[in-house]
Amino acid sequence: MPTLPLWRPAAITIVGLGPGDLRDLTLGAWQALSMATHIVLRTERHPCVPALASHFQLESCDLFYERHDQFQDVYAAIVQRVVGLATEVGGVVYAVPGHPWVGEATTALILAQAEAAGLDVRIVGGISFVETVLAAVGVDGMDGLQVADAMLLARQNHPKVEPGQPLLIGQLYAEWLASDLKLTLMNAYPDEHQVILVQAAGTDDATVHRLPLYELDRGDHFDHLTSLFVPP
Repeated sequence: MPTLPLWRPAAITIVGLGPGDLRDLTLGAWQALSMATHIVLRTERHPCVPALASHFQLESCDLFYERHDQFQDVYAAIVQRVVGLATEVGGVVYAVPGHPWVGEATTALILAQAEAAGLDVRIVGGISFVETVLAAVGVDGMDGLQVADAMLLARQNHPKVEPGQPLLIGQLYAEWLASDLKLTLMNAYPDEHQVILVQAAGTDDATVHRLPLYELDRGDHFDHLTSLFVPP
């Protein structure tokens, strides 16, 4: 293990846990976890959590998903817990899947609440789903890549995408969402357009499945680790 710079703790440190493989956890993230007074996970549904649990005491926010029906209520409860805990004890690490600034709604909410409370916040990045999916499909992200959230895109009748550029869609976590997304995308792409469904990218269990767009919602392979790549 190399000698790392002296850790300067913040009231709240938001840490990205990467795509799932513990080997992809950054040294900075490990240092932050090691120095934490209290560690709060947004969710236990992440492949590296069992390994982390053997080293650290962890608190999960999954109960808020069970208590609330709307995501905005879940996020509000998480923010209240993290900021409240930081006010009481300081040195709180809030750990999220991937990177804190990629598909993570709670990051901006915590920053806003922390600023209002006079608490300093530090961000420790991680590998996001973007890099791992691009590696799985063998595409350069600098080649005009568009990135979208599955639910936000599915709500659009006419998707605000450029079909001539590659499109990466994250958080395709349920079959019903895949059905809605398929209908939206079929307003911009031919029914037979080949798409790539990527499961658990960046882990040893990663799979890549190529299929026509009209078959997107046929199957039970959707969860929080499912992404969709749409080639031009």
